[in-house]
Amino acid sequence: DFPLSSDNQKLRFGYADDIGLLATSPSPEENATALSQEVTQILNWGIDNKVAFDLAKCEAVHFSRKHKQRNDLPDIQAKGLTIKASTKPVRWLGVWFDKKLTFRHHVDIKVAVAKKVA
Repeated sequence: DFPLSSDNQKLRFGYADDIGLLATSPSPEENATALSQEVTQILNWGIDNKVAFDLAKCEAVHFSRKHKQRNDLPDIQAKGLTIKASTKPVRWLGVWFDKKLTFRHHVDIKVAVAKKVA
């Protein structure tokens, strides 16, 4: 079984072959460090259990409520893998997550689909 564990700083979410990681802290750098450690543990688990992950599908987004968004967000690095921090919305399990969690992109897409059907 894949270890879905949590503590005060980070959470793992999973459904079928999709894994989501969440880290909360005062800074994106602290989040990137925590997530790098989590990704390392997951990759090691995969090696130990002969599970191959499609690393090309890895995505990262930093969520923030700050009005002025940074463009120099830290990447997540683990075992030679670099996951670039995206400034664009990221889709997970059919939901589009933008960096401010407004879900505007998601709503726009769903409205466009509904208009096509109508």
